[in-house]
Amino acid sequence: MSGIIHPPESVYNLLPREEDDPHKPPRYVSKFRPAVLIETKTKKHSMRTMGPAAVEAPSPHNYLKSHSKESKSAEKAEYSKEARHSCTQKKPPVPARTDVPPVVFHTGKNFIKTVKIVPMKPKPAACIDIKGYKQVLEDSGLVPKYTKKKDYGEVPKYLQQRSQEQQRAQEDFENFVKDHREQAALTNLSEERRQAVLEGLKKTWDQLHHEYQCLPLVTETMSQKSHRQQLETKMTQVENDIKLIQRFKTIYVPKYTPKYREDYVRETTSQKEPMRSIGPLKVPRSSPKNYLKKQRKQPKAPQGERHVCDERKPLIPDSKNKLQLLRKKIDYVTTAIAEQRCTDRSRPQAIADSHKGHKYFPENSGLFPQHVHKKDYGKVPAYLRQRASEERNKLEGDCIQLHEQKEHAIRKRLQNQSDALLGLRRVWYQIASETSRIPLSMESSLIRSYKQRLEDKLLWVENSFKCAQKCLEKMS
Repeated sequence: MSGIIHPPESVYNLLPREEDDPHKPPRYVSKFRPAVLIETKTKKHSMRTMGPAAVEAPSPHNYLKSHSKESKSAEKAEYSKEARHSCTQKKPPVPARTDVPPVVFHTGKNFIKTVKIVPMKPKPAACIDIKGYKQVLEDSGLVPKYTKKKDYGEVPKYLQQRSQEQQRAQEDFENFVKDHREQAALTNLSEERRQAVLEGLKKTWDQLHHEYQCLPLVTETMSQKSHRQQLETKMTQVENDIKLIQRFKTIYVPKYTPKYREDYVRETTSQKEPMRSIGPLKVPRSSPKNYLKKQRKQPKAPQGERHVCDERKPLIPDSKNKLQLLRKKIDYVTTAIAEQRCTDRSRPQAIADSHKGHKYFPENSGLFPQHVHKKDYGKVPAYLRQRASEERNKLEGDCIQLHEQKEHAIRKRLQNQSDALLGLRRVWYQIASETSRIPLSMESSLIRSYKQRLEDKLLWVENSFKCAQKCLEKMS
């Protein structure tokens, strides 16, 4: 360790040593340097800045100088004598004798009369205060304004049209319901059709029986058992249908065949129309905006002419017509006031509201009985009574229809259960008669379980049949 820090002395250490001068290599310069410089110079923009768009950079020649941002006073304008003179400009020279004089057109129109302003006449008013406060008669309500109109007290045309459309829609809906009920009504089954149905049922029973006879005697797998059970249920159903048709000669069936039948589904899918909609045919209803158009049903005027409606008034081009119209209006108001004064000799009653004499009419004050003396005061309006009766009749009709539907459903269920009960009894009697011949020692557990299952099912069907009979008795 000491040898490393203090190396051993030697004579050779006193010899001068040549110091190695490290030679610096030349700087690396790429051979593509001149091409890059040329390319950067060509693509360089003088005013382009880095980052977002900025304002145009100031020129380096116009550098900021001292006192350059201080406000300066306006420079003094130069004095000129020509700008101070107030003489008028030279007029054109007098025309010579040989020049053609200008043409002047003379008219007989009196411009002074036409330019004169017609004085505006005041509107008819009435004083309602001791201080002389006036109120315009037209807006006061004392002069009849709306009662003199032609269509006063009549139902508007657009409301009549709307009520007619509603009535038409209600009639269409009632016709649709009536047709639907007629389709759902019962019809008598003809003898030919009855025989055809009976033959078809017998053929199906023969096919099922043949398939049943082809089954093996021993059913080992679950699929064989389920297939055998399905065949037996189908055969019993077909036998019940055959007995029902043979028992009754007059049979009533609905016009509309139920959709859960396979044959009917096959027929409807083959004869299905792609664009047929459900329900009654929907006629496009007119827009409510067309009710307010007054000239909707009137013929269009030819091109170049303007059609003037009876309710529109023609334009008044001349001021004389305006004066005549204003005079007629004033005469009408004055005559109305005179008629009112002749008929009502006494002034309208008024009540002083304060010591200053402010008055108001007692009719609108609420102090005098106005609505109490009416004939129908305190009674239910006629339209409300009519609406309540319509709602009551509709509710009764819905209740009756619902009751009929419930009764029909219970009868159908009762018929189905009675048919099922007869079929189960017949099967149970057959199995009991067949198994009675077999001695008890040879009777297998499978036959016993099958008989027990049939007895349970028979008991359940009997109970449901009794419940349906009780419901039908309560409804009747």
